[in-house]
Amino acid sequence: MSERKPFLPVDLFMEKPQIPSQPLRPVEAALRVDGSQKAAVTHKHTKKPHLHNIILCVDPDSSKTAEYGRIFAEGGWEVEAVPTLKEAVSRMKQVKFDCIVIDVDLPDMAGYDAVPVMKTIDPGANIVVTVGSNTKELETRVRNEDIFYYYIKSFDVEELKLAVRSAITAAHKRD
Repeated sequence: MSERKPFLPVDLFMEKPQIPSQPLRPVEAALRVDGSQKAAVTHKHTKKPHLHNIILCVDPDSSKTAEYGRIFAEGGWEVEAVPTLKEAVSRMKQVKFDCIVIDVDLPDMAGYDAVPVMKTIDPGANIVVTVGSNTKELETRVRNEDIFYYYIKSFDVEELKLAVRSAITAAHKRD
């Protein structure tokens, strides 16, 4: 007879299948983070300041980072945007980010190759990799990295917001 393993604690159970236009509502409600948690704290294993609800967007397309800034500001999140991995690494050495949104097509390195570099600076970083055009090979390559989420830019932006909200929630739970 096999021994049952205990379940991990959960905040929400959802039955499948969900109506495609409505699956995010209960999940968003469960993941909603109080904006009052935005106070600066010192992270346990680093001296870098940890500003809650701050996202680092790494994308060479300034119009895309501006769009992310607007989208995430609606959720009460701050966004720092940089166009290259080199600048992202510099900022990560100074600030602990709750979530990093990085495009796969960077001028100085492919986003999927940048993930291990970023993980050497912050092993617990929640990284969302974005891509404009998806292929099976690219998706397999990216998903082999230690990422939090893989987002195809042609999808609804609500999916990206949910992924970032989940990443921020996970970052807060680690603190």
